[in-house]
Amino acid sequence: MNSTIPSSPLAAIVESSRLIVSTLDRDEVFRRILQAARELSLADSISIMLLDERRDYLYICAALGLEPHECAAFRLGFGQGVAGWVVAHGEPVHLVEPSTDARYVNRPGVRDLSNLLSLPLWSGDQTVGVLNLSYFDRYALFASDVVQTLEIFASHAAIAITNAATAARLRTIAQRERLLNLCNEALRSPQRAAELVQQVIAELATALVLDACLVVRGSGTALEYIVAWPGDAALDATWWPPIGDTLGIDRRADAVELYVALVADGRTLGWLRLISRRVDRHWSDEDLALIRAVADQVAAIQINATLIDREQRTRELSAIIARLLAAHHSELDREALLNQMLDQLAGSIAYDMAAIFLYRDDDYAYLVALRGAPRPDEPAIIYIGPGSLAARLFAAGGNAYLPDVEDEPAWQRLTHTNRVRSWIGVALRVDGRIIGMISLSKPQPATFSEEDVYLAQSFADQLSMGVYHAQLLHEARQRAAQLQVLQRFSMQLSAMQSVVQLLDEAARLLHETFGYYQVMLGLVVGDDVHLLAACGKIKRAEDLGVLRIHSTQLGLTGWAVRQRTVVLVNNVVADARFLPNDLLRDTAAELVVPMISSGRVLGLISVESNIVGAFDQSDRHLLEALAAQIAVALENIQRHEELRRINEQLAQSERLRALGELASGVAHDFNNLLASILGHTQLLLLDETRSDIRESLGIIERAALDGAATVRRLQDFAQTYRSTPGERVDINRLIEESLAITRPRWRDGLQSKGIQIVIQRQFGRVPPMLGDGPALRDMVTNLILNAIDAMPQGGTLHVRTSLKPDESAGVAALIEVSDTGVGIPDDIRDRIFDPFFTTKGQRGTGMGLAMVYGIVQRHRGRIAVESALSQGTSFQIALPLVAVSTPTLALTPPPGDYERLRVLVVDDEETVRSALVSWLRRWGNQVVEANSGEAALVLLESAQFDLLCTDLGMPGMSGWDLIARAHQIDAQLPVVLITGWGEQITLAEARAHGVTELLVKPFDGVRLRQAVITAQAIHRAQMKDELGAVGCS
Repeated sequence: MNSTIPSSPLAAIVESSRLIVSTLDRDEVFRRILQAARELSLADSISIMLLDERRDYLYICAALGLEPHECAAFRLGFGQGVAGWVVAHGEPVHLVEPSTDARYVNRPGVRDLSNLLSLPLWSGDQTVGVLNLSYFDRYALFASDVVQTLEIFASHAAIAITNAATAARLRTIAQRERLLNLCNEALRSPQRAAELVQQVIAELATALVLDACLVVRGSGTALEYIVAWPGDAALDATWWPPIGDTLGIDRRADAVELYVALVADGRTLGWLRLISRRVDRHWSDEDLALIRAVADQVAAIQINATLIDREQRTRELSAIIARLLAAHHSELDREALLNQMLDQLAGSIAYDMAAIFLYRDDDYAYLVALRGAPRPDEPAIIYIGPGSLAARLFAAGGNAYLPDVEDEPAWQRLTHTNRVRSWIGVALRVDGRIIGMISLSKPQPATFSEEDVYLAQSFADQLSMGVYHAQLLHEARQRAAQLQVLQRFSMQLSAMQSVVQLLDEAARLLHETFGYYQVMLGLVVGDDVHLLAACGKIKRAEDLGVLRIHSTQLGLTGWAVRQRTVVLVNNVVADARFLPNDLLRDTAAELVVPMISSGRVLGLISVESNIVGAFDQSDRHLLEALAAQIAVALENIQRHEELRRINEQLAQSERLRALGELASGVAHDFNNLLASILGHTQLLLLDETRSDIRESLGIIERAALDGAATVRRLQDFAQTYRSTPGERVDINRLIEESLAITRPRWRDGLQSKGIQIVIQRQFGRVPPMLGDGPALRDMVTNLILNAIDAMPQGGTLHVRTSLKPDESAGVAALIEVSDTGVGIPDDIRDRIFDPFFTTKGQRGTGMGLAMVYGIVQRHRGRIAVESALSQGTSFQIALPLVAVSTPTLALTPPPGDYERLRVLVVDDEETVRSALVSWLRRWGNQVVEANSGEAALVLLESAQFDLLCTDLGMPGMSGWDLIARAHQIDAQLPVVLITGWGEQITLAEARAHGVTELLVKPFDGVRLRQAVITAQAIHRAQMKDELGAVGCS
């Protein structure tokens, strides 16, 4: 082959070979190969492609006639493309229009070649790369002699490249050893770390022939240049590493840059930037290995320095925290301590604003310390429950860093300011439980470093226990203060005799002393909640309008009453049970605590806040303690009221008893007088024929009868009747009769004035009962008239009857008369049954309800009243239901002439006695009279009588004693008892004393004659029964 090569090409090969092997500098070798190949071939472009150490791919390590972008990042796999085929097969390839060859790899943006010669570079027994020569516009093959010359030249070039690579490896090993020694020294001497890293960078830049070498600290959010070679190297503040890359090459028009991440423990600490002004600079595997080794060592040095710095700063913070805790140990103020802690932290972390939040035992945290911004007027509370940013960030670890909060959709303002972009949050943990968090922020994004995050966490770890103890002491002091207030309040409770006063004082205490935004207290009445006290935005319960009284089926208050449990809702918008109030549109949270005593809900306390998350368990415990006190006080007040009512009833009963005794005595005397007057007047009327005298006597008779009726009413009022009325009474019909009687008042008279009263009847199935029909009718009539008077502008009168259980009779008839009138004031409600008490002025006598009360008592019933101002009044009367038995046939005197009798008349009142004697003698009876029981006994022992008529109340021997002695003398003697005590003496009681018939003073001749006839009839019947019994025996 040598014989065919011209002498001039041989001389060129020899000269070129000498030049390329005369240096071991790889870049210089590449430059000389390219220059010699150009001279030998006159090609437009020449490139050297080498295999990597693993022989996986080819890359362009040097080129001539190509643009930088045509070389950058170009790789061909082993066997790929024309060059890959040449390396794989070790044979040259010579093509015209290579793009038409199937092996050719088209590259977008790269000029098309018209001619390509690719020669293998052999080193020993294997190829190490290719030498590519090409034209852009010449569509002809290289001359064969040129190809032969280039093949020989390629073999020499391969040797030169191999030698240069070997020399480069040896230099790299030496440089690496030198650099690693410097790095090790920096690790051993942390105080000289910065100086030694500067030397390492300078040595690396010299070894790799770099124009600049820079060390950047940070991970892409906040970068800082800490080492630069040369010292005056330009620092590009806009440079940011690509996300996800740990090594990369950036080829620009004026330079090529290689950047590699400083990684330690899987974490990127910073970057090593290597810059060369040679745009065709190639980074070999040896270069990259050296760079990586240096980067690892620099990262280790940085980690070591960071750890030492952390330890130092941590020791300083620990000492500061220990001093602060010791200084406040004797009298620890939570807020002052935590604010000082944040002040000390500012010396280590340059924050703009710092805050400490403490977690509660629910889903909220509240602000306890703040620096860098004014403290908000209202409590700052944030949500930390499920789905919150805090819960998500702290779930995996103890800290979180947001380079820019505007990129976080779940971000919520921690304070009242919007001056937050960069944010660090670190958890305060005690025994693995998060008790709070520290918040640090700056107004610019990405301005905190990882060191700041670490230091903040270290600070939090050391501060947690101190914060925990300070919080415990704060809570203990708070509870002690609350207990003192509650104790003082409990001492005041004993002096409170009014329910409204009690609830008002409790509402004022919760609002003014404990600072609750809105407080309301009320009682449970049946199925309703009656709010009676308010303090806060709404200052009076009356201002609540229709919501003052609402069903227990509505709202959180109703739920608390029904379930007998505390209801704490920190976000009412999210709770369907919440009942909105237009007067409290800004309500955000509500806490309801029922007041329970003996298993019964007496009332409730409701506090509201305009801040979401305002309430915690301490609020619940406070209100539960207060509710328990109020419940006891309410029961005491109710017992006191009950005792007072009982005492008043006893006093009323005593007054009525005394009045009854007085009335009884007066009635007895009046009855005797009236009996005398009426008897003698009627006797005179029988004999008198003159009309004028008869008229006068008639007047006297009517006056006596009216007087008798007056005495009976006096006895009714004084409750001197001890007998239960025995008339058959239909309650429903009786009420209809009362409505009919009062119709002129509630319909005719008011309708003429344009006023309407609606009558609503609701009658139950009430069976007939025994009672005093006229008295009960008067009772109902009186209640209806009172209801009409209470509704001057009209309204609804509701009358209802039903049956209800009764302790004494088993069942009772319930009569309820209700109105929608003005109501009865609380201060007079207990006096409405007092005699002569009236609110109607001259229109009233004050006897109506007193008579009602007396009628109810006479029927052994009970009366209750419920009333509220502007809400109306309801009277409920329960009458024991005495069933009507089937009546027996009454003994009636047989028709025929009156039987003449021998009668003994006994009465200490001569006028009454004389009237009796006159009547009896007028009917043909033989009458003997006596003025005392003793005188009557003498007559009974000496003579036989057919009838004894005796008074009951006589001086000396009473009527009872006389009857008993008389029956010892004559057991069959019939007796008519004539008494002025009215119906205090029942017929059954009289017959138990041996009386045959009872006659009440004053009496007329008809009643006297009927009593005598009835007594005789009963006597004959008794005698007949006795004779029949003897005959049977």
